[in-house]
Amino acid sequence: VEITVAKFPNRAHVYSIEGGLPILFDVDGRGSELFPT
Repeated sequence: VEITVAKFPNRAHVYSIEGGLPILFDVDGRGSELFPT
């Protein structure tokens, strides 16, 4: 599993690559959201 974390002032993006399918975890002030692509 390849995980890339990109941090921003009020936001953190965690990209998880598993089985060739990227998954974006978008975490900000609103809470935690999951965006499968």
